[in-house]
Amino acid sequence: MNAAEVTTAAEAASVIVHAVNPPGYRNWGQLVIPMIESSIGAAPTHGARILLPGTIYNYGPDAFPTLRENSPQEPLTRKGRIRAALEQRLQDSGVRALIVRAGDLFGPDAGNNWFSQGLVKPGQPITSIRYPGRPGVGHAWAYLPDLAETMAQLLDRESTVGAFERFHFEGQWDADGTRMTPLCAPRYTG
Repeated sequence: MNAAEVTTAAEAASVIVHAVNPPGYRNWGQLVIPMIESSIGAAPTHGARILLPGTIYNYGPDAFPTLRENSPQEPLTRKGRIRAALEQRLQDSGVRALIVRAGDLFGPDAGNNWFSQGLVKPGQPITSIRYPGRPGVGHAWAYLPDLAETMAQLLDRESTVGAFERFHFEGQWDADGTRMTPLCAPRYTG
């Protein structure tokens, strides 16, 4: 939230990874745009590109069945509207930016996410698994190490990536919500 500190931290950086959220997502709707403003202010000072790990929350049902990078963003949820505004602000800023959209994260050190907060109880042995969606409704997942590698490869192609680009990370698609939960189930041997 301190623009001067962000500018100082970005000194000599060619990329600013804007992967921040307020602690516990408190006041998320009020803080997301001011937070991106700090990164936007720092980027041109050092000639850096902003990398934004994006989501697919910014889409409404009108964007399906084939979700594309340029599909209209007409979200039905508050979180989706905030995410769409965040991306729009980044695009309107004129700074070089790369947005890589993905489903919900899972994997080592994935932080606060549906997998570690919604499917299983954090910090406890897995004794039950809860599915975060409606039965029969698909869910997109992104394995964090694969997503990070994809982002790194895109950044390695700086000369071929436009000033403002959006990409979708395919990840794992669970078409009806039944594939991820069995993978999490504890295995007992007799």
